[in-house]
Amino acid sequence: MRRTAALRGLGAAIAVLLVIGVAADAYAQSFFDSLPSIQGLDSAGFAGDTIIYDSTGKTVLADAGNHGDNRLEVKLKDVAPTAVQATVAIKDRDL
Repeated sequence: MRRTAALRGLGAAIAVLLVIGVAADAYAQSFFDSLPSIQGLDSAGFAGDTIIYDSTGKTVLADAGNHGDNRLEVKLKDVAPTAVQATVAIKDRDL
């Protein structure tokens, strides 16, 4: 009798999980169908500036916009030492 009750409980739990899974799948499908299509999109059409700050988050190192031709010059003392070392390390590796 205990075994039968346990099997019925297990069957009920599996049925509930199955119903929840089907409902979640239907919701996910309707959500993804409501999103706009990405066919024909080109990354060159996206405009926006990328602002790069130093490690403190206060000094602007670069403001790259309009495909990177809008930049602010900063003094080397305003650049984080780690960024300078990383740049030098990459340049040394290329040689």
